[in-house]
Amino acid sequence: MKQHCENAEKVVKFLKKHKEVTKVIYSTEHDKHIADRAKQYLSGGNGPMIGIEVKGGIEAGKKFIESLNILNKKNLLKNVSALIIGGHQGRVDYRNELIKMIKAYELEDKLLIAHGLSKMPVAYSIANLVLSSSIEPESFGRVSVEAQSMEKPVLASDIGGSLETVVNNKTGWLFKNNDANDLASKIEMIIKTEQNILDLIGKQGRKNVKENYTRELMVSRTLEIYGSLV
Repeated sequence: MKQHCENAEKVVKFLKKHKEVTKVIYSTEHDKHIADRAKQYLSGGNGPMIGIEVKGGIEAGKKFIESLNILNKKNLLKNVSALIIGGHQGRVDYRNELIKMIKAYELEDKLLIAHGLSKMPVAYSIANLVLSSSIEPESFGRVSVEAQSMEKPVLASDIGGSLETVVNNKTGWLFKNNDANDLASKIEMIIKTEQNILDLIGKQGRKNVKENYTRELMVSRTLEIYGSLV
C-alpha cells in the first residue's frame, strides 16, 4: 500500500501540470482544512485513489445552448423548460460565459442554470428528458445510468461509457458527439414522440439498470475479472 500511495502522489504531480486537466481530486488537493486533516489522519500515505476533471465541461454546455437556440428559431420550445445542473466549482468564468450565451440567444425564459443542486432524485423526478452532452469520453457516465434507473428517457453523446450503458432507441438515444445540429434534431424528435412511447423507453431503461448496473452485479463482475487474472 505504501508503494501505491507513493505512485499516486507522483501521478498527482504529473496531472497538475497536464494541459487538459482542470482539477485533480486527491486528499492533499482539497481546501486547506481538508488537506490538513488528511495529513493528520493518513499517516501511512494519502491513498491510491485519484480523480480528475478534464477540459470540455463548458463546451458541452455551449453545445446544449446552441441546440436550444436552433429549436427556438423553429418555434419548438413553447412548452419546454430546461436546466443545466452542476456547480462551477470555483470556475465562475465558466458559469458567466454560459449565462452570457443564454442572454445572447434570448433563452432566459427557457433555460436556467441550477448551481449547487444536491438532491438529484428530485431533479430527475421532474424531468421529461435527461441529457448527457459530454464532449470528452467518460469511463462510465453516471448521469445516463441514473436517469434510466429513475425511468427517465436519456439522450447522451455517442462516446465513452454511454455507448454501453444506453441501448440506442430502446432505453434512450445517442447523438453525434459535439454536434449541436444533431443534438437539436434528436431533441426535436423526442419532443414530438408520444408520451406512451417515452414511458416505455423509461421502463426499458429501468430494466437495463436492474439487469446490468446494480452495485451487487457490478461488484460481482469486477471480482470475477480479478479472479480470472489471479
